[in-house]
Parts: sequence; C-alpha cells; structure tokens
Amino acid sequence: MERYLEASGETPLAFALRLGISDEELADIVSGAQACSLSLARLIVTATGGSVGIGELLSPNGDSNVIDLLKNRQEPPLDSDRLSNVLLSAFGFDESSEISEAQRLIVLMAAEATANTYDALDGVKGRPGPDRLQIALSSVLEEILKESADKPSHHPHLQEAAAQAAYRYFDN
Repeated sequence: MERYLEASGETPLAFALRLGISDEELADIVSGAQACSLSLARLIVTATGGSVGIGELLSPNGDSNVIDLLKNRQEPPLDSDRLSNVLLSAFGFDESSEISEAQRLIVLMAAEATANTYDALDGVKGRPGPDRLQIALSSVLEEILKESADKPSHHPHLQEAAAQAAYRYFDN
C-alpha cells in the first residue's frame, strides 16, 4: 500500500478519508499493527483499482488466499439445510406437506445460492443478520422464479416470505 500511495501521490490522510477510516487506522494497517478486515480490504482493492491486492492486505507475507480468508471470517456461514427448512415454512409448507423431489431440490438450490450471496454481500451491505439475508433471499428467489417459469411472473408475497424466512432463520 505504501508503494501505491507513493506512486499515486495521494497522502495517507486523503486516502484514509476516501476509505472512510482515520489516518491512524490506515497507518496501523500499513505498519501491520492492526489487521485489515475482509470488508476494508475489498474497499482498498477497489479504491486502488487493484494496485493493492487483497492477499497483500490480509496476509502481508503473501501466504494467504481468498479461500483461507473465508475460513478465518468471524461470522459462521449460513446453514443451507436449515435455511431450506425455514424457506419451506415461510412459503406455508410444514413437516406434513407433500413436496415433490423437484420442488425440494429447487428449495435446496435456493438455500445454497442464498448462502453464497449472503457471504458475497459481506462488507457491501453492512453487518450480517436478517436484513442482509432478506436482500440475498429476495434476489435469489426472484431469479429462480424468472428462470423456472415458462413466462416470467411476479410472486406477490415474495418480499414478505423472504423477510419472514430471514427473521425466522436468525430467531432460532
């Protein structure tokens, strides 16, 4: 990052302000006194146009990769099986409901895609929790409806069901 600042001519204070952090925090990250979060690392990579790499920020000695970083995140990943059960419940299905294997697979696919989308939104859509899960669920479910229908349709209760599922998931 020091090379980037030197080459760009941008002062550490100006760069820190552009990132929305203090110049002291930036200095601590550059010196290695403070670890760089994954979300801040993504912000720095974007702000530098890729001149500073994510591996450089998260592992100054260069022995890390994105897969290792995801293993070290503070928040546990979403449980896709549990999320699929919550989704079924939000759409009015219960243990006694008869669901075809194809429907069950679509719900499992939606849960898996939602878990991945939720993770991808880390650092972009604020803190983890039901609000971020609702955003991920809504996006994934809308896409599945578009792709699985002969003609695109809008499910009138999609947002409500996504909100209900998101809050149920984090309620347990």
